[in-house]
Amino acid sequence: MTKIFLFGATGDLSVRKLYPALYELFSRDRLPEDTQIICISRRPYDTEQFHSFLIDNVGGTRDVKKWFTFIKKLTYFQLSFPVLEDYIALKEEVDGDADSVNIFYLATAPQFFKPIVEHLSSADLLRNGNLNNRIVFEKPFGKNLQTAREINDHLVQYVVEDQIYRMDHYLGKEMIQNIMMLRFSNMIYDASWNKDYIDHIQITVAESVGVMERAQYYDKAGAIRDMIQSHLLQMLSLVALTPEGTLDSEDILRSKTEVLKALYIEDVKKDVVIGQYSGNGEVKAYREEKGVAPDSRTETYAAMKLKVDLPRWEGVDFYLQTGKRLEKKVSEIVIVYKCPNLGTYRDCPQNVMVIEIYPQEGMRFKFNMKKPGETKTLITREMEFCQSCMIDYAAPEAYETLIYEVVNGNHDLFTRWDEVWNEWVFVEKMLNECTNLQENLQYYEPGSKGPKAAGDLLLRDGRSWYSL
Repeated sequence: MTKIFLFGATGDLSVRKLYPALYELFSRDRLPEDTQIICISRRPYDTEQFHSFLIDNVGGTRDVKKWFTFIKKLTYFQLSFPVLEDYIALKEEVDGDADSVNIFYLATAPQFFKPIVEHLSSADLLRNGNLNNRIVFEKPFGKNLQTAREINDHLVQYVVEDQIYRMDHYLGKEMIQNIMMLRFSNMIYDASWNKDYIDHIQITVAESVGVMERAQYYDKAGAIRDMIQSHLLQMLSLVALTPEGTLDSEDILRSKTEVLKALYIEDVKKDVVIGQYSGNGEVKAYREEKGVAPDSRTETYAAMKLKVDLPRWEGVDFYLQTGKRLEKKVSEIVIVYKCPNLGTYRDCPQNVMVIEIYPQEGMRFKFNMKKPGETKTLITREMEFCQSCMIDYAAPEAYETLIYEVVNGNHDLFTRWDEVWNEWVFVEKMLNECTNLQENLQYYEPGSKGPKAAGDLLLRDGRSWYSL
């Protein structure tokens, strides 16, 4: 039997992402037939009232009969996170097969991680070392290195690392998963994925919207802690890892950690740009958003040039860029190759491979050819594979994939503690060195490409941002 205990059952994440993902798994028969889903929150609902809440609040177009069949599988349990007696009552309510897979999904604010884990253990719902007892955490995993370590030190009193699944929903996206397949199943890329052939790499996650309802959290975090510490560094580690052994889960996690340990910035003052969006009459400035301090120095944009101190990447620059209220919403990894070192071809346009994550899923490759009718004139052409354009294409959403992996006990798409640790070590060092940048935030217009200084960062190296 599989039991999924969903803490934070009436919260925004559950309503927007988790119930739709669980429904899709159910409708595609990807959950074990005997799966029970126990939805846990503080609201004084009974199960019938909770079903009405779902019907009223979970959006989307679905098969009505399947949707109502799915809802009937969900039971509700009222629980106050700090109260141990409520967990004991939960144990009495659901106790059954000792060999069942129990998944505890904490879709809650981080301050509840500690009491929930402690009380689950005290109530004998969560058993240390039992790999059928799995606990899922949403980001942010701490707000800095100290709080992340405090959370982890608390956790390991009650569970071992292999029982922990730290969610980074970007790792569930189809084209992020495809990076490994693309690299290692194609000799043309595997052989050239190094300093001898690659000039530089750009990773961009840009948003066209503002902070919306996340202002209270975001104003304490900013773009670097919110996006770079997790999503962008995870993408970078997948692109830059040097594989060892058999490419199994442990090898990949170990190789990713080696990349994160090897990250450094040569000169933070020159190689990091942070900015904040201003207003333009139609769109509020960040400081005018509800929940944001009127004198906030929080960055809503960050761009930086990094190095990876590993032999494979000697001399290769990595550029990261993320921000809100930018020209368009786009997520992509751009690999720019060197020019050939041959006579007249030294100055030809560079080959470029783009791994598209959003809005399309797919890949593009720019290459050079002879112009028809000419003998020595080059033209640039582009090959494109659009995965999301395929007829009847219906890739699972990231959360659907990740929940499925938890149910099956697979760790490949989740972050390990040593990854989180090294991400925070890098980010904290950078933030400590760029306090002067926060005093000189670069303001940018909503709907623009970001601060001019970010464009200058690449132009200084004779390059330019590929996407924005």
